[in-house]
Amino acid sequence: MTEGWWEWDVATNQTYHSPGWYKMLGLQPNADHVYETWIERMHPEDRANTEQKQQDYMQKQNTWEIEFRMKMEDGNYRWIESRGRVIGRDSEGLASKVVGVHIDIDDRKQLEITRREKEIQQELLEGVIRVSQSSLNKYGIF
Repeated sequence: MTEGWWEWDVATNQTYHSPGWYKMLGLQPNADHVYETWIERMHPEDRANTEQKQQDYMQKQNTWEIEFRMKMEDGNYRWIESRGRVIGRDSEGLASKVVGVHIDIDDRKQLEITRREKEIQQELLEGVIRVSQSSLNKYGIF
């Protein structure tokens, strides 16, 4: 399992990512990251939901766990679990400093996807067998 940690200064929109975070994505370390860099690397199908969940968590509680896909340097996507914690709030109670970790969970997600595909295939096969048996019984063949 590969992981890397990050910090986000919400007020300035600046982020810091550990060397492990870059390595996990196959990237070279870059100190000039802003929040949007993370969003740009996220799979387009995951962006809106992930951003909404993160904002909801930051307003209502201090911690969260979110799963999404991120683009690697080679263009492929890998599943990432983000665990974050608000560690600072401004005078109005809005999150001002957030830290967390990104964990590469792609192997686990691929196993889950494969298992679900097999379950669906099994359900389809069982359905075909039931229909076939019913048809054969109807005509007195079985």
